[in-house]
Amino acid sequence: MAFEQFFQKVRDAFAHLLKQPSQNSGLSESETHLEESEIASISQENTPEQLKIPDIEKLIPIQKNQTNIDLKPIIPQSVDTQFVVKLDDFQLKISTTTKSDKANKSPTSDSNCWVPEGHSIQVAGRSIPGGLLYVGTKLKIVSEQAYSYDLTEPALINPTLTVNFRAPDYTGQNMSYWPNYAHLHPTSRAAYLEWLISGRSDPNAYIGYVFLFFYGLERRVFHDTKTSAEAKAEIPILLNEVERLLQIYGTNRSFSSYACSFLQAVRLQHGLELPDPVLEDFYPEVFPLGLKLALAQKAVREEPIPVDLAYAWVTRMQRWGTAFDRCQIAIRALFTQRFAEHYGEGLIVKPNKTAIKLEYRPASQSLNRAIPILKEYLPDLTALSGKPIKGVLELLTSCVQSFEAYSRYLGRNPDAVDSLKAKALLPAEVLRTDSSLQPLQAFLEQKLIENAYAEVSFSELNTIMVYSLPDKPDKTEALALAQLLEKLGVGLEPDIRFGTGKPQLNETVILFKLVDKSPVEPSPAFSTALSVLHLAVMVSASDGHIAHQERAHFQQHIETILGLSPAEKMRLHASGKWLETQSGQSTTGFKKRLESFDLKQRQELAHFLIMIANADGRIDPAEIKILKKIYTLLGLDSEKVYSDIHVHQTAEMEPVLVQQAQTSLGHRIPKTVDRSESATFKLDLALVEKKLQQTQEVQNLLQTIFDDTAKPEDSKQETLISAPEEVQVILLKGFDARHSALLRDLLNRESWERSMFETLCQSHSLMAEGVLESINDVCFQLFDDALLEDEDDTITLNPELIKEFAL
Repeated sequence: MAFEQFFQKVRDAFAHLLKQPSQNSGLSESETHLEESEIASISQENTPEQLKIPDIEKLIPIQKNQTNIDLKPIIPQSVDTQFVVKLDDFQLKISTTTKSDKANKSPTSDSNCWVPEGHSIQVAGRSIPGGLLYVGTKLKIVSEQAYSYDLTEPALINPTLTVNFRAPDYTGQNMSYWPNYAHLHPTSRAAYLEWLISGRSDPNAYIGYVFLFFYGLERRVFHDTKTSAEAKAEIPILLNEVERLLQIYGTNRSFSSYACSFLQAVRLQHGLELPDPVLEDFYPEVFPLGLKLALAQKAVREEPIPVDLAYAWVTRMQRWGTAFDRCQIAIRALFTQRFAEHYGEGLIVKPNKTAIKLEYRPASQSLNRAIPILKEYLPDLTALSGKPIKGVLELLTSCVQSFEAYSRYLGRNPDAVDSLKAKALLPAEVLRTDSSLQPLQAFLEQKLIENAYAEVSFSELNTIMVYSLPDKPDKTEALALAQLLEKLGVGLEPDIRFGTGKPQLNETVILFKLVDKSPVEPSPAFSTALSVLHLAVMVSASDGHIAHQERAHFQQHIETILGLSPAEKMRLHASGKWLETQSGQSTTGFKKRLESFDLKQRQELAHFLIMIANADGRIDPAEIKILKKIYTLLGLDSEKVYSDIHVHQTAEMEPVLVQQAQTSLGHRIPKTVDRSESATFKLDLALVEKKLQQTQEVQNLLQTIFDDTAKPEDSKQETLISAPEEVQVILLKGFDARHSALLRDLLNRESWERSMFETLCQSHSLMAEGVLESINDVCFQLFDDALLEDEDDTITLNPELIKEFAL
C-alpha cells in the first residue's frame, strides 16, 4: 500500500508539471517535496529492483542512506527539464519537454549547453563549480566528417549517463586515445567529474581528462565565436584558463604542444598581443607561430636576427640531450657570448620561398580539420636547414659539447656542483667569469705578469685556491687541477696528463703562460723529448749540480730533432725547470719498472743512454757514474759501460772525450781525444734522429720508466703488449690514427685492469688520462653516451657502444 501511495504522489507531481508548460523553473517546494513520514513505511526489503511505470523514463541505482526525497530540476535553464525522485537505494528520473515561447531556439544548440564561467552544475548528484563546460543530452560535433559512427560532441557531459563514483578510474586505464564523454566507462566518468569538481588543478590527473576538458574550450573559441557575441567576449577568460592548465600540465609534451599552439592561434586570429617568442616554453622540434612570425618579420625587413631569437630558433631544431637539459642557463650564456663573437649584432637571413602555414590543428575530433588563421604570405625561416642557420646550429652544438663532461660528472655526483673536479670540467669562458675563482686568477696574473715562467710552492698555490687539494692529491685531483689552470690560460708542471706526475705539498711547481690551442695530451714526439730531457737532467745532475746552460742547449737540440710545436716547446721548457727543482735524481725508484724487461730491451736502453750522454761530445766521470748505476739496475755488467762507449764511438765514427778520473782497477779508459780550441761540441742532428727512429721500442720503455703515474707493479704487465707495427691504420669515424688503433685493441675486451689499460695506451704513444676523456668526448658526439668508465682501477667498456663499432 505504501508503494502505491508513493507512486501516486509521483504521478500527481508529474501531472502538475504538465499543466504548467510555460514555467521551466520546476515545481514549488510544497508541491514537490515528499514528507519523510509518507515514505517511512516503505520497506527496504520490499523495494523492487526495477519499476516500469508510465511517465518515468529511467531508474538508476544510487548510494544508500539518503534520507530526503526531492523533486528538483537538474538544469533549470534548459528546455529539456528533468526531475529526480530519490529513494533510499535508487533514484527515479522524470523527464519532460515543455514548449518554449522561442520556437526558433534548438534544444541542442551550443548556447543552451554551454555553462559560463563561475556557474555550477549538478551532475550525478555532485556539484561541479567553475563552468566552462558543455552539459546536456544532445550536441552534435562541428565537423561530421570526424566520426562515422557517432555525431556526439566529445566534450558534452550528458547527466543521464551512468557514473561509478565507487571506483574512479584515476589512472585512465579505461580511456581511449581520443576520449568522448558519451563513450567513457562509468569509472572514467567518475574520475573526470572528480577532477572537474576539484578545480581542474590536480597535477597528477590523467592527461586524457585534461584533453577532454580542453576539447570544449577549442569548440567554444573556434566554433561558437563565429555566431555568438557572448563567446567572443569570453576569449580572454578561455585564454587565461589554457595558460593556467599549461602551468600545471605543461610537462606533458603533447598537451604543451596543443596548448601553446592554441594560445598563439587565438591571439593571432583575434588581433591580440603575442608574447615574446624567445620566452615561450615549447618542446624541441615545435616552432610556435609567434617565433615563425618574428623570424619572418626580420627577414622581410632585412634586419639582423638577434641572439635571443636565434637561440629560440636553433634550440627547437632538434633534441639536445641530457647536458642541455641539465645546464640550460649556462649553455645559453655561453651561446650568447660566442654568438656575439661570430655574428656581432645578429644574423642576416634572406626570405625563403616556403610560406608559413598559419593554421591551427585542433586536438578535438569534433573540429577535425586544420583551421586557417591568416592567409597572407610570410617566409617560414624554420624550414631552412642549410646556410646560414647551419653555422648557428654548429655554434650551439659546440656550446652543448663544452658542458657534456661537466654534465656527466654531475650525473654521477649530484652534490659536487662546487667541487674542484666539477669546476675543472666547465668551459674556459665560464670559469673566467666565475667569482669564486677571482683570487686564484689574480694570483696567477701577478706571478706571470712579467715572466713567462714562475716557480711557486704547491702549498702556496693550494692556499690561494678555494677548492684546495690534499697534501698528496690522487690522480683525479691532480688532473682536475691541471685542467682548471689550463682553462685559465696557465700551464702547470708537473702535469699528470703529460707524464710528469702529481704535485706534492712540499715541492715546487712551475707555472707558465699557455699559447692558444695548446695540446691537452702529449704527442709521441713530446713524450720522447720529455723522456730524453729527464735523462739529460739526471745525467747532468749526477755530480751534485745542474748545468743550466748545458740543459738548455741540449733541450734546444731535442726540440729541433723532434719538430715540437711552439706550445710543446714551452711545456718542455717548464718540464725541464721542474725536473731541476727535484732534489737528487735517484734511480732506485725505477728498479721495479725495469724488472720485466728482457735482455735485448735492456741492452737497447743502455745504448740509448750512452747516445744521450755523448750528445754534447764528451762523457765525464760523473756521467759514467750514473750510467754505471743504471747498468746495474738493468741487470747489466756496470763495467761494460766503458766498452759500450767505445763501441758507440767506433760505430758512429765520432770521437768521444772521456775526462780523466782516478784510476779504477779492472777496466781501461779509452784515450782522450784532443780537440783544437776552434772545435765546437755539437749534436749530429741527423745521427740522433736516425737513432731515435730506430729505437721506437726504447722510447716506449722510457715513457714507462719516467711516467710517475704508473704503479711499480704495472711493469709486470708491460711485456704483454708489444709496440704497434708501422702499418696503415684504418681510421674509425671521429678518431685519428693513434686513437683508432688503440680503440681496436680496447674493443677486444669488455673490461681492462687499470695497469693493462695504461700499458696499452703507452704502446700507442698515448697517455691514459687523455685517452679516457678524448674517446668519451667523441663517443658522446656520435652516440650520446660514454664508451669508457673508470671505476675501482678497472676500465669498463659500454656493451651497447661496442656493438656500434662494426670493426
